[in-house]
Amino acid sequence: MKLMSKLTSLMSDTGNKWFRRGREPLISAKAAKKIQQSASERGSRCADDTSTPPYLTIIPQLNDKNEQIFKAAVLNLYKIAVEMKEYRSDILQALSHQAESRRAETESGRWLHEKIERLRQL
Repeated sequence: MKLMSKLTSLMSDTGNKWFRRGREPLISAKAAKKIQQSASERGSRCADDTSTPPYLTIIPQLNDKNEQIFKAAVLNLYKIAVEMKEYRSDILQALSHQAESRRAETESGRWLHEKIERLRQL
């Protein structure tokens, strides 16, 4: 009985040290409030998407040798140009530059020239 009480008191004492279940809080209420406010401010702020246009991350994919990646990049750029008029001239210029290096005889070249012509008609 005495051994059992010693073991339980030993376990309760070490449990407090291991799991930090002391009577006093680990941080003050003021520090906890400050941490909570800063986390809330960081979460409520959204990333500034206005500084980098979305098409700039897609343009390097036009130089990829994989046909699927190239076609996906052209299609994504085409969709952006159709939806956002302010990016249309830059995207058209990038696609035209790419069309110069691609032959119109190939399937991807014909497809690229078709997309450029559709953009010019808008």
